[in-house]
Amino acid sequence: MVAPHGENASGASEDELTRALTEQVLQGIAPEELPFLDDVLNEFGHDPDAALKGRSREEAVGFGLELQLVAPYVVAVAGAAVHFLLDILMDELKDETRAKIAETVHGWITGKKEPGGQSPPGPPPLNAEQARRVRNVALVKATDLGLAEDRAALLADAIVGAVMVAQ
Repeated sequence: MVAPHGENASGASEDELTRALTEQVLQGIAPEELPFLDDVLNEFGHDPDAALKGRSREEAVGFGLELQLVAPYVVAVAGAAVHFLLDILMDELKDETRAKIAETVHGWITGKKEPGGQSPPGPPPLNAEQARRVRNVALVKATDLGLAEDRAALLADAIVGAVMVAQ
């Protein structure tokens, strides 16, 4: 997938968290790319640079149309955002294990509730400053990847929006 990282007690690795956030962002900004997500993740896992540079290529879509996928950028920026979210909790919950922290980030991303519709006892919501910092991390990563300023801002907004909506 993206890169090998540790797993938490619920089995969700940073790769799985990145995938979950990527899916949520793509649903909002490019739902037509969701069927290609597995291929993008595989390509990104083998060679992230090639996945990003290969974003503009002719695909066999029947008319020789050139497709420009945003999904590789979403994967890269979502990965940076997930890593940053884990770091936020590491700073705030130093006594907690990384597994519990990754589980909390999973809750932030997916908004999963326990059976019966009850919210699990966590995760603590992100505050406005933390959300601003997540957006900044995503914006810097998207800009570093060479996205135009307006597209980088859109992607950064989509990343933080997906995290905030799931809370």
